[in-house]
Amino acid sequence: MGRAGGLAFIWNKELDCTLRTESVHHIDVVVKEGEREWRVTGFYGWPTVTDRHLSWELLRLLHGQSDLPWLCISDFNEILYSTEMKGGSRAQWQMNNFQAAADDCVLKDVGWEGYQFTWDNGQAGEANRQSMIDRAMCMGSWVDLFPYAKLIHLTREWSDTHLLS
Repeated sequence: MGRAGGLAFIWNKELDCTLRTESVHHIDVVVKEGEREWRVTGFYGWPTVTDRHLSWELLRLLHGQSDLPWLCISDFNEILYSTEMKGGSRAQWQMNNFQAAADDCVLKDVGWEGYQFTWDNGQAGEANRQSMIDRAMCMGSWVDLFPYAKLIHLTREWSDTHLLS
């Protein structure tokens, strides 16, 4: 969508990946690695607060479509806790709605490495705002397959995207 938003899914050719569903807000794929089968969703949350409920509705819909171990890598455009924001403030109800959707979908944070904040408004001094709106969340069954996985926050000089290692 111009120079903002959008999703891409790139995979190693040794993986058997099957596209399940897609929209401007998600790409949902089943991955087969030998005997292992799991699901990964690239997710882009609605950027406007008034539409954010649509993000949580889509997340719940996607959750209900499969019992496979699930990883959701995302720009949720929302934070779970006030500690995930530097400068400014966030309404508690916004975080509560995200927390409820994550709980309903049995998703837990994978864990991350690097600089905490993945978004910056680009302003200096007191006007600077940063938050951790990008994250990887998964079901416990996915952690069972990949117990050492973590999200790596890349430095801004290279990209604002992320790698899972």
